[in-house]
Amino acid sequence: MRRLIPLLLLTSVACTPQNVQITSGTWTAFLPVTSSQTLFDGGIDLSKADKHWTIDCRNLANGEAQLPGAEDICTGFDPQHESWLTHDGYQVISGDLNPWRAEAVLTSEGDLQLGFHQALPGSADLRFAFVVDPTFEPKRCTEDGNGGVQLVDVDGAPWLDEWSKDVDSGTLYFLNSGAYQFDPNDTTQVWTVPEEWRAGYAAGRLGGDDLSMRRVRYGLPSAYSSFESEDTTLSAASLFYVPLDAGTDPSASSAYQSMVSQVDDVASQTADELSTVGVDFTPMVETNEWRPVDGLPPGLDSWVELDYAWVRFDSDADMTVGGHVSGDFTIVFDGTDSQTRVFVTGSFDVPRIKKDRWVTKDVVAAKLKENNTTLCGVGPDQATQ
Repeated sequence: MRRLIPLLLLTSVACTPQNVQITSGTWTAFLPVTSSQTLFDGGIDLSKADKHWTIDCRNLANGEAQLPGAEDICTGFDPQHESWLTHDGYQVISGDLNPWRAEAVLTSEGDLQLGFHQALPGSADLRFAFVVDPTFEPKRCTEDGNGGVQLVDVDGAPWLDEWSKDVDSGTLYFLNSGAYQFDPNDTTQVWTVPEEWRAGYAAGRLGGDDLSMRRVRYGLPSAYSSFESEDTTLSAASLFYVPLDAGTDPSASSAYQSMVSQVDDVASQTADELSTVGVDFTPMVETNEWRPVDGLPPGLDSWVELDYAWVRFDSDADMTVGGHVSGDFTIVFDGTDSQTRVFVTGSFDVPRIKKDRWVTKDVVAAKLKENNTTLCGVGPDQATQ
């Protein structure tokens, strides 16, 4: 995805009626006592929280005491995948998702964005938004055999159709913008997911703490966390990658199926670790088995992934101005400059999508049409829809 409309703009005009209804949902925030700007500012009134508990599983030295009233959960608790739980003491608050403002707009670039403004106990609030590309379908330009060119699906199939097989109904979008992989032959090399492969994005802010959605993990979460916090070098053994010869069927490869089982175990263990501290969340496993294997590490074939942020739209979704959409979302946010963690999930209904009126028109699309530019045999009218 290209960008989000600034959250301040999206949620500041209280006189405009909101057009998103949250039918159910919850949020849970872990506020670290040593690095949360929100706690330092006094923006949270813990006594007024719907639910409040304290955890402190730090290995404290020099006679330091744990936080008063901390849950008695630390004996034998050694989280491997959510290791941040032992890096600080946390004041934890939770409640029903009931935003005082929620808005859905179709941006000038054709993306659907939903934004929410949730009041918290005290003076702080939680703002977050996610955006998806309604026409997401990665394609590449290739020769058609008749001297011309044509657009074909990357990996031979519409990605949304394949992703959506992981849910009972509707269309599933993984929020995968900003995802990155490590070269299994040289883990000092990092690859980012190409722009045209990015289906969606989310960002937020809780009080004084900036939040980023947790990116897709193509390896052990602990290895990714160490890289992101300490810039450490990963071992190739930490990656969810199995080298396969071109043309191999991953579903028939015992090595690949063993990797799938390993990632399933990581997801289950993650759920157990979070359940211990009062959160109901399991990351989603995408096996990528449907992608043709080309025998090369770059790409998503031969990789298993863990996803921490996604949106599902009901099958009758009409992602146009004035259209109706409904569905549900789950997003894990990590603090940008703190150990803050926020888990949010909800079901939504948008009776009528608004048109974005805050930004200029998409200049790239306008120039393509103005110059009658043809991209890979597709005229400007089709290319800019």
